Amino acid sequence: MKKLFVFLLMNIMIFAGCSLIKKNNTSVVTSYYRTKEILAVVNRKEDMRHGASTKYYKNGSVMEEAFYKENKKDGFNRMYFENGNIKFEKVYKEGVLLSLKEYDEEGNLLRAEEYKNGELIEND
Repeated sequence: MKKLFVFLLMNIMIFAGCSLIKKNNTSVVTSYYRTKEILAVVNRKEDMRHGASTKYYKNGSVMEEAFYKENKKDGFNRMYFENGNIKFEKVYKEGVLLSLKEYDEEGNLLRAEEYKNGELIEND
């Protein structure tokens, strides 16, 4: 119960509200920091994440871009440093990780991994 309370309290401190645009069975949900900057824009279909989803730093730069198909990551998922450089680049197919690249803050590749059926393929 204490963990739930802390989680809710943290969300109240960061998250201030959201707006919803609905058309047929699709919607776009925009959530905001308490200070009114956009926190995230999420496309939904029938109450599932479906399509593009973007999270933002308070300064307005993109934190994460992901694509979903029926609530599962599908396609590119990129996480960024606050300076705009890519931190992680992952590729998913129907929720299963296919590849991962990690970069440092200057944009240098730190590691690259390939996956099969969600399992890391050992590099020789």
